[in-house]
Amino acid sequence: MVKRLQNHSHTIQGQMPGIHLSPEGQQQASRLAITLAYRQFVAIYTSDLERCMETVQPIIATRPETPLHPSDCLREICYGSYEGKPSSSLDWQALPGTNLIRKVADGDSWIDLSKRVVPYLNDEIYKTYGDNEGEVLIVTHGGPMRVIRAALSNIALGGLIPTPIENCEYWDLEMRHPARSISLAFDEVAYGEAPREV
Repeated sequence: MVKRLQNHSHTIQGQMPGIHLSPEGQQQASRLAITLAYRQFVAIYTSDLERCMETVQPIIATRPETPLHPSDCLREICYGSYEGKPSSSLDWQALPGTNLIRKVADGDSWIDLSKRVVPYLNDEIYKTYGDNEGEVLIVTHGGPMRVIRAALSNIALGGLIPTPIENCEYWDLEMRHPARSISLAFDEVAYGEAPREV
């Protein structure tokens, strides 16, 4: 949804704590809150990392009665000891295995990420709000977005991994059992672009 402070430095962020929104990112989060003002959410779920918590603040400021659920289950994929290093320091394709099982020694694979995100989606979000009318907003990162989209759209995750997620991605998805709308917002925004719906 909102551009992160260290995007300009091409730093591997993953689950690294202490990444805050830049002033430009804060403005973009405020504009996004205005864009979403007409939407009625029965709940808001977000990664508990600072950059997502700061992104969601202007959204919940206009709807203080909406339950907010920060969770470590919605964190980005973990890159272990590579977090905080330049993105050029990690050659993901050189790691052993396929895309789904490839990981750094102290990090997550895409399978690991799926095992964290999908049960949370089913056990927490769906079981809590599955029978309610209305929408749930999920503010998260590119990795969990791909996992959730694969889970809700019955698309193979392996096919979504190489798919780039543009800054400021905003998706409307439905949970099919029963059908309900889920909004996913990425925690990065392109330079002045408005959210787009898929």
